[in-house]
Amino acid sequence: MDLMERNAVSIRTAVLWNAAVLSLGLLPGCDRGGGGGPKEGPRDLKSLLAEFDGLAQRGLFVEAAHVLSPWIESFPPQEQGGIELKVAAAFHRGKLHDQALKHAEAAIKAGVEEPQVYYVLGDSQRALFHGAARGTLEKLLALAPDHHLGELSLARFHFRAGDVAEALKLFESYFKSAKMDEPEYGLALLEQARALRSAGRFQEAADRFAVLLEQDPLDFKLYSELASALYRLRLRKEARFVEEIYKVLSQDAFEEHIEARLREKGATALALGQEGANRTRQRRFLDAFRAYRLGVEAGPTEPRLRIFLADLSIQFRRLREAEVLLDEGLRLKAEPASGLLWKKGLVAIERGAFPAALKSLATAQAALAREGNQGGEERGQAPSYPLHLALAWAAVEAGDWQTAAGAIEAAEAANASSWEPSYWLGRLELARGEPDKAFGRFEDASRKGGKDSIDVEYYRALALARRGRDGEAGEALKRILDRHPGFDKAHATLLELPGIDPALKVETETAFRRLKDLQAQIKARESAVDSKPLEHCGLDYLELAKLRIKAKAPGAFDLLFLAADLIPDQAEPCKLLIAGLKQSQDVFVRLEYLRRLLRVEPENAGARAAIADTYLKLHVRLGEAAQMVEGLHARSPTAVTFRLLGLCRLAAGRKSEALALLEAGVKAYPGDAALGEALSEAQDRKPDQVEER
Repeated sequence: MDLMERNAVSIRTAVLWNAAVLSLGLLPGCDRGGGGGPKEGPRDLKSLLAEFDGLAQRGLFVEAAHVLSPWIESFPPQEQGGIELKVAAAFHRGKLHDQALKHAEAAIKAGVEEPQVYYVLGDSQRALFHGAARGTLEKLLALAPDHHLGELSLARFHFRAGDVAEALKLFESYFKSAKMDEPEYGLALLEQARALRSAGRFQEAADRFAVLLEQDPLDFKLYSELASALYRLRLRKEARFVEEIYKVLSQDAFEEHIEARLREKGATALALGQEGANRTRQRRFLDAFRAYRLGVEAGPTEPRLRIFLADLSIQFRRLREAEVLLDEGLRLKAEPASGLLWKKGLVAIERGAFPAALKSLATAQAALAREGNQGGEERGQAPSYPLHLALAWAAVEAGDWQTAAGAIEAAEAANASSWEPSYWLGRLELARGEPDKAFGRFEDASRKGGKDSIDVEYYRALALARRGRDGEAGEALKRILDRHPGFDKAHATLLELPGIDPALKVETETAFRRLKDLQAQIKARESAVDSKPLEHCGLDYLELAKLRIKAKAPGAFDLLFLAADLIPDQAEPCKLLIAGLKQSQDVFVRLEYLRRLLRVEPENAGARAAIADTYLKLHVRLGEAAQMVEGLHARSPTAVTFRLLGLCRLAAGRKSEALALLEAGVKAYPGDAALGEALSEAQDRKPDQVEER
């Protein structure tokens, strides 16, 4: 199964999944909280601090700082230094280093001397390329020698300054005290890996890059970093393999730099929206939901955030949540409103409520006409072409042929070369009882680029059947079912054809009954997730994914990715993902879920062997691979453990030990081809030397 799960192009793809790629950092009008003096009357200081704490606990650090900063002078003089530090620390966590520096300096001026103020000041100076950073951070470590974040900041300063040896000492000291769940931990690993590579410690650098890739396997830049280290180890085969993954993933690069720029500008709501978009691309769907929800909280009248969260909610069958989200935006008079109304219409289409969809989409069309050009879809307006298509869809299904014809005409005027208007004209002609005209429209749609659409293919076959060309229709429907056995309409239409072969009829009836039973179960599960809080839906999403796999329905793997995050103590989502992640570009995604599986089932021998095998193929984390395999081999020697242990010894340059193990393995398991290949590789390898490949 492809990690990115490509399905046949459907009309739902063409009309429903139209979310624009967020590039919010490049747009004017980004939200930025202001500083300045108080804009309200006097505030109760305790409630102010409680509001600050609440926002900070939810990760809205910039908003928290902006709540408190205008009121600093309202606090008693003896407390103002501490408040300055709270504000400085919040700005620092929000990556607004210029503001953090200003408030940290004010805190010191007010008499604050605790280590935290020097950390915030020094790290902000480092981020802003101030030469004073070194002195500030050294003063911090003199005050608090065990301040591991100070060590990390100073390590980063030295690495940037070219003092790699000093940087590495500080990185090592940082990792002795650091915890893996710290926000800075991943960045520390990355910079340490780069420093190790600069110091010529290429294998250690490769190992660190591999650790990072297991944590974030779709960060394409890390593949380039790892390939660089492997090339310097003269492991050309492994380096080329990793480099090819980099080339594939870099074609769909995530906009991490835009997210960072937005945070630096103080545009927290839009930064959270960009984070949600990035996490969605990375299949981190739980993180995407959380980021979008925080973004909506930070920018409640920003329509784009509601639109993107509604898209994600629709994808995971959370239609009530999407409706509430969109209705709330309209109640708050979020502008422009046309995008919210468009998306509300699409939610109604998903429910099969076509008259309601028609009403919302017509209202969206009128709103768009009133709005004029306010920046288009990138500013939250409804996109005109998909809006016309959605209106055509709803009108055809609702039997409003006049509205359908008008929407299709508008869509064709907007994009004459596209296939969708011809498709919807075909649907309209079928609904009017004109199969000959409909067939011609579907032929046009296919010629214009819709030949890969399962919907075009199916309705073309239906038009053939209604023209009395049952043989051709039957062949077309069988071709559809060969490729898409879960396409229920094709089953139903095939069974309606007169003269169907009796054996085929029995086979199709059996398959159709099974499919309808699965669809009923799917509908029940979708209803369950639609009625529960997201955090309580892990098992439902797991069962829904399994049902979709059985029904050959799309989207199963995305459900598994979400389920794995919602129920991390369950092994089954990981096992199903591991079984499906077979493409070469999925190697580190697979490693991530193998590691997750081991946390749930620490004695899972298959997972340990698979991890070790991958490490050996990539020539990374060889010490861990050897430890895993030695434990497995000591407990229960198998053909796999003989092979892997022999390859571990070979990778360590211990050729004689490798040969002895592999020869013993071949003797014990004479028919194992993989063992024979490993033995041949060992025999050809030069002693005590890593082979150049």
